[in-house]
Amino acid sequence: MKYIILTFIVGLIVFVSVKGCFYPTSYRAFIPKSLDSEYKEFEKFSQQELGRVLYARPLTEIEKNNLNKDSFYTITSRYGIKSKDMDMFVGIEFIYSEERLVYVYIKELGYYGGWNKWTFNLFILPNTTQRIYNSIKSVTINNSQIIQNKEIIGKLKIGDELDGSYAYVYLNIIVLKNLLDKPSYLNHFEENYDYFEDL
Repeated sequence: MKYIILTFIVGLIVFVSVKGCFYPTSYRAFIPKSLDSEYKEFEKFSQQELGRVLYARPLTEIEKNNLNKDSFYTITSRYGIKSKDMDMFVGIEFIYSEERLVYVYIKELGYYGGWNKWTFNLFILPNTTQRIYNSIKSVTINNSQIIQNKEIIGKLKIGDELDGSYAYVYLNIIVLKNLLDKPSYLNHFEENYDYFEDL
């Protein structure tokens, strides 16, 4: 009997280690989306913000002449947004051509519904606690929209930091900080936030 219990305990530890354990952090975790007034407000907010262009510029003639299927490099960076009025994540897609920024837009938004995920890592790595978000995704900007764009959208402060050679993840943070007319909620972003899950 004790071997059965021991096997069960070991199996439970392995399961929790692989799958993680979800737990509520507030009463809001038990409110269905259909009855959650704050979630409905978030849906309206998402309709306005998803796909919003934060920065864009026309391609140079050199960039146009060198166009091919690998001309654009895209990377989506995710940030937590926490203030007294909102608790969400935002996924921003940064698009580069020949290592120069071309296009930045809001690709994803996620709403915190009151659930966290705890993961036990079998003493190999530190245990982790992650916030779980309900995600809503926008339609991805296609290359034709970038190629056909003929205007500058948004104001980007050009400084020494943007002239340096950095990893794209770090460069994206610099770009976001240097966007002068970005929405006010992007002034409260948390760096290095890269986890979300759709419930």
